[in-house]
Amino acid sequence: MNKTLRTLALAAFALPLVASAQLEFNLEEVWVNGVQNGVANPIPGIDGGWGNPTVSNPGTATVSRFGVGKGGKIYTTSHKDNAIITYDGLTKEVSVFAKLSPVTVTAWGENNTHTPAVAKWNGTAISTDDAGNIIFNYCFIDPTLSVMEWGVANPQGEVTDITLATPVESLGLSGRLDIIGHIVGDVTSEKGGIGYATTSGSGLVVMFHFKGDGSKVTSLTAKASPNLSDELGAMGGLVSPSPKYATVDEILNSDAPELAFYAPYGADHATSPIWVGNGYVTDFDKGLMTPLEGIGNRRYLGSAVFSYAGRQYMVRNYVDSSVKDISIYSTVKGAMTIGVFDMKTGQCVASWMNSDYCNSYGMGTISVEPVDENTFNIYTYAATGTKDDLTPTLPGAYAAMLKLTVGGEAAPDGTEANPYQIATADDLGNMWKLMKPDAQTYFVQTADIDMTGVEEYIAPNGHSGEYNRAIHYDGQNHVIKNFAPKYRIAGVGDKAYYSTTVFGVILGTVKNLGIVDAYSEADWFEGGILAGFFGGLWVPDIVHSIDNVFVTGKSVGGSTTTVNGAIGTTADVASISNFYAQVTVENGAKAGGLVGNLGATLSLDNSYVSATVSGTVTNLVANGGDNLDAANVFAFGSGVAPDGVTVVPAGDANAIAAIQNWDAFNEGKLFNGLPALNWQNTNVGGIGDIIVDSNDAPAVYYNLQGVEVANPDNGIFIVRRGNKVSKEFIRK
Repeated sequence: MNKTLRTLALAAFALPLVASAQLEFNLEEVWVNGVQNGVANPIPGIDGGWGNPTVSNPGTATVSRFGVGKGGKIYTTSHKDNAIITYDGLTKEVSVFAKLSPVTVTAWGENNTHTPAVAKWNGTAISTDDAGNIIFNYCFIDPTLSVMEWGVANPQGEVTDITLATPVESLGLSGRLDIIGHIVGDVTSEKGGIGYATTSGSGLVVMFHFKGDGSKVTSLTAKASPNLSDELGAMGGLVSPSPKYATVDEILNSDAPELAFYAPYGADHATSPIWVGNGYVTDFDKGLMTPLEGIGNRRYLGSAVFSYAGRQYMVRNYVDSSVKDISIYSTVKGAMTIGVFDMKTGQCVASWMNSDYCNSYGMGTISVEPVDENTFNIYTYAATGTKDDLTPTLPGAYAAMLKLTVGGEAAPDGTEANPYQIATADDLGNMWKLMKPDAQTYFVQTADIDMTGVEEYIAPNGHSGEYNRAIHYDGQNHVIKNFAPKYRIAGVGDKAYYSTTVFGVILGTVKNLGIVDAYSEADWFEGGILAGFFGGLWVPDIVHSIDNVFVTGKSVGGSTTTVNGAIGTTADVASISNFYAQVTVENGAKAGGLVGNLGATLSLDNSYVSATVSGTVTNLVANGGDNLDAANVFAFGSGVAPDGVTVVPAGDANAIAAIQNWDAFNEGKLFNGLPALNWQNTNVGGIGDIIVDSNDAPAVYYNLQGVEVANPDNGIFIVRRGNKVSKEFIRK
């Protein structure tokens, strides 16, 4: 196969991805006050029309543009009642939860302008913490006091006011604060609670840290992020950042607590066209994430993050391809639709689309309330702006409550806690698609795999010439049989890996695995059954090791290649232990029974090699001299081996007995007449190879499927004589 054809083959070669268990997400509606088919059903008795409020004219709205959900109700601030009020969507009742004193401010605003008539309670940002406290701000129409003046209502409705102790000028803020995301922790505890908010037009996110004395909040400090305008564009003040971590300790112990948040982002409603399917979520450890499919760009609608089974999910607005009139979800109109997104994959795992839209300049809040381990309440609230030319008849406040139930098993994600599962030849051939660049990906093999008939194969690492993918592969005492791809499918890079190896380049660990009856070819670069390279500096801080592994088969190379039974070349300090190779190695510039070339120090212990090796430079174990640190290593065969390796004749009984005394090997098991590992099922070759040591047993014949044959006639058979097994061609 020439290079052009190989490149085309890679593009066309697309087996299914690894099959895995999936979580089941069920999102059901509890109640809704929304807009269906153009008919508005707002919350009764609440006017959400804000107009364009100013210091001298706070506007006509009776309630805030933002509201948070808790206990089946929506909590928001009422300017008519000077109170935090609740709305119960099941009973349709509006009630006062906590009265607020109408404290006026005598001197505030830009240039210390005096506006004594404005009440301090006129705020919009409202949130909950993990203890059920309601946190809200005052004076949203003032660019300074909306950041400084806060209140906390405990679950009994008792309110404590708190003023920011951090000087506002030190934060570099400009513009008012409108909305704040969920607050992690308990704001009344000594450790406190942490939440994030943005201010209008500043390009900054502020981390607010509330602390208390165990019963009420007593202090409030803040720290601003670096200016994020370049990353987020004109972020404005209407984004709802969500904490990345579930506890205050995790936030404070992170590298940059002021950046420990996710921020949903969309375009400015006044300048952007309808932009569906291109919403972003920003993680400032990673930069801008790939746009999550189906997220609208409704930046004015909030978001919320929750964790389940060690993974994080974001709830925010959503639009899918079934929508015919996409204009109803424009950036101007406040869509109440909901999507639940897996933050690792970007997949929308659940959605709700039973409310079309609300009025122009509507604002919105999304909140998530954990109920138990598998159940979450999701709330969305949007109070509209004034009547406008686009939607003149739909003022009001709208809300919905949904119940999310999660069941099933967590889908593997390649982490140590949730590794990808490899069970079939297709799974093995698609590992390369799952490998993470510059990181380590975890796999477990869950069944024996037979590669018979698989002619095309892409190794997990090195197929494109970039070796920057580390692996942790646990075979879980399973085998891969008959690995013998005919074609080495590689990427387009000049250094793409053109040899049939199981792993290509091993950066990391491989353990508890058997490779049975493999055939490997190398027509370019290093080759071997397990890998062409073992170890390397392409991914830093990775330990390279192979443990509790065996390899049987044949490895063949051209006149200029370095080939071996298992590894082509070691490229960094590495170790192999509790290992054996029963191999034939042919040709190659350098040929080794275990390693063709020791480019870096290899520690080898409690291992043996049984090899027939031919080539320009040969060694029963490895080439490299001082680069091998060997202890308890035997080489069965005729040839040379490095220092520290004991060379013995094939089938040497004393060496076999010594190996069977090692902890990883079994005294009663032999495979092809040589010691087998403790975990190994010696039937993997298709026969009951050697059960016990017995020197005087008669010859027993098996066909290649492992079925005993009493009178073999014309063909290849497996023959067992005592403790020796061989393949023989019989013709009568």
